[in-house]
Amino acid sequence: SSGINAEYGGANSVNLLHVDFRPFNDVVVLNNYVYGWKTEVRPVFSKYNFAANKLFEVRIEVHEDGYRIFFNGRELTRRFPHRVDISSADHVVLHGGSNGFKWTALKLPSTQLATGSGVPFSTSTKEKNYLERPLATGDVISAWGIYATDSSKFNVNLMMENDQYFMIHVDFRPPPNENKVVLNSKKQNGWEREVRTTLPVFENGKAFKVDIKCLDGEFEIHHNGNVLGTRFPYRDGFALEEVKFVWLLGGSRGMVWTDLAITQPDLAASPLRLVSATQSSTGWNGVASRAIDGNTDGNYWGKSCMHSSATKNNWWM
Repeated sequence: SSGINAEYGGANSVNLLHVDFRPFNDVVVLNNYVYGWKTEVRPVFSKYNFAANKLFEVRIEVHEDGYRIFFNGRELTRRFPHRVDISSADHVVLHGGSNGFKWTALKLPSTQLATGSGVPFSTSTKEKNYLERPLATGDVISAWGIYATDSSKFNVNLMMENDQYFMIHVDFRPPPNENKVVLNSKKQNGWEREVRTTLPVFENGKAFKVDIKCLDGEFEIHHNGNVLGTRFPYRDGFALEEVKFVWLLGGSRGMVWTDLAITQPDLAASPLRLVSATQSSTGWNGVASRAIDGNTDGNYWGKSCMHSSATKNNWWM
């Protein structure tokens, strides 16, 4: 099982919300802990919502009447009430998992602290966030921050073998200076030709998000979901798979980077799935719907393979 927990306190933390995925039981357990666990809420949740080695996203929304939990954009069938004052929460912990499962990133609504071994990326400008695998077409590098008026320039960088090779440098230069976003790359011979576009709107004390989308031969930059200017091509001598680390730099007067994540949305998003199936005949209880149940187990006795009868000209659709 693996869980997300909103808590306050130290060793004997009060748990405001415990979201515990238990794939082996086809259920999610929602609960809280105050001097002991309280009454559970158990939404039904099929283990086939997960797929081996595929990314997924869990989102928790806080509403006046309780918590709403989403998996890959779809809300769970039951909600969880407020049993402890939400304003008392002071940290989030990611727990659990085995057999190669791991949490990879955590996005918070403010600069509150996050803890847990499942958050590998640092937002300190002193840290180089090394990649666990090469970047590939379709990857999205997402960085979140809190803006401060009159901040010095701040940037997101995809770095090659050392801190002198920038495959792309996305540099935000707020007023009162240039009021521009500057895109560039840098090799041993220095900076190359800049691409400049208008700086998007930033608000003092407000969170913002920057996405660098790795397309076929070029990058597309987004600010809060909106495309910035033109795309930036991969320059000669650079290859996406040679990027070694992500570097978040700059900022002043209270501007901070808060979160960093690397995802491939086509893997994380809910896939389109067939909802019905039929076949010419059925043998050995191998009904047609087994072929689209989301279970990729090829062992027939695992009850996830269809089977026609021993007749000619059988079909499935």
